[in-house]
Amino acid sequence: MYRDDSNQERIAQLIEMFKTINTDPDPVRSISHYAGRMRQLYGEQGLISVSLRNVPPGHYRVMRFLNQKGSGIDGSHDIVFAGPDAPAVTGGIIGDLVQNEFPVVMRELSIPDDPVLGNRLAPYRMLVAVPVYDGDAALNWVIFLTVDPEGFSPFDIETRILQSNLMSGITNIKRTNQELVLATEWIHREVDEIALIQKGLLPGAMPQIPGLRLAASYRYFDRAGGDLYDVFPMGERPEDASTASGTWGILIADVSGHGVASAVIVAMLSTLVGALAERTTDPGELLTRLNRFIAAKAINGNFVTAFLLTYDTANVSAAYACAGHNVPLRRSPDGVVNPLPGTGGIPLGITGAARYETVPLRFRQGDTILLYTDGVTESHAPSSELFGEARLEAVLAEAPGDPEAVIRAVSRSLEYHQAGTTQSDDQALLAITFDDVPGLE
Repeated sequence: MYRDDSNQERIAQLIEMFKTINTDPDPVRSISHYAGRMRQLYGEQGLISVSLRNVPPGHYRVMRFLNQKGSGIDGSHDIVFAGPDAPAVTGGIIGDLVQNEFPVVMRELSIPDDPVLGNRLAPYRMLVAVPVYDGDAALNWVIFLTVDPEGFSPFDIETRILQSNLMSGITNIKRTNQELVLATEWIHREVDEIALIQKGLLPGAMPQIPGLRLAASYRYFDRAGGDLYDVFPMGERPEDASTASGTWGILIADVSGHGVASAVIVAMLSTLVGALAERTTDPGELLTRLNRFIAAKAINGNFVTAFLLTYDTANVSAAYACAGHNVPLRRSPDGVVNPLPGTGGIPLGITGAARYETVPLRFRQGDTILLYTDGVTESHAPSSELFGEARLEAVLAEAPGDPEAVIRAVSRSLEYHQAGTTQSDDQALLAITFDDVPGLE
């Protein structure tokens, strides 16, 4: 068997060229590397790159002109070729070539002076003008030049047509990738800004409310989330009154879905809650009013589940209302865990006619209420097994009564259950312990 190694050096250069082009994300460098390598392999030739993008009919831009030595235009002509900043011009030999979307071959070339290019074409005796297609339109042209009037064979001409359009496809993909990278970076910056705003809506530190101890945690599924918890004063208060006295609202909510759209709704929700809380101390009334606002707005089919507990420090009383949210759990001092009764209801935003009932909460000293979103119970193990309500109840039953200890115990159990599996939703937890409540045993 005879093995022909006569072309090994040229083939090695071609392979090295493609490796460089495939690994360099910059389209301009890729084109320059391709042109330089082609000149090394096939001899010194001239090349003109022309664009018909974003120019008036009959006009074009000369994006690049490389002479037979491989150097660019020296600026001696009054036309400055500067890529996309080059002026739109008309006429000259190029104006004739790009009239039709079909390759042009010209031999015995003699153009001592061109209206656009001046005397730059004077050394050349043959050209091959190749339309480069973007979709079904020839928006770019590549013009190959040689000083030899027979410098391009029919095979060379076919090769130039294929090479130019294949390289155009490669550079278009790279240009699109660059644009996608820039767009993605912009989106990430915007999402991070939204996430910072959303985190600013969460309580920085839990307020000191007589008779209550509070703790919370929030684990985002993405940069921005669709869960919300908040602790805020309710009803009108005199300016000289203690901020710890009066009625307090403790809210947890979950916007359907997650990510940026849900985070925007969370911001709207937080603002509405703050405004409505000044007008009422009744949890059912607040959720009813909140629902009317949300249902009246077009929020792209999203809805909100919510649970609101109120605590009156003066009367030492509590109540709650629920809008389709996960049923909170109550742990008694002896470790018995039960779901709160009277929960359920329709999520906010489904219908403006929904009304939400206020349920009185009877509590004892040392009772702990755990509020959570469905990202907790629906988190899954590598086997796809859900964390579930039963496991959450068991963890709460074994946890110490301190609310921070409860949050730590549930968070550790979630991490163990997920075993490194990426969570599929936001996870919010809020624990409330009735502690040192005046008048309670």
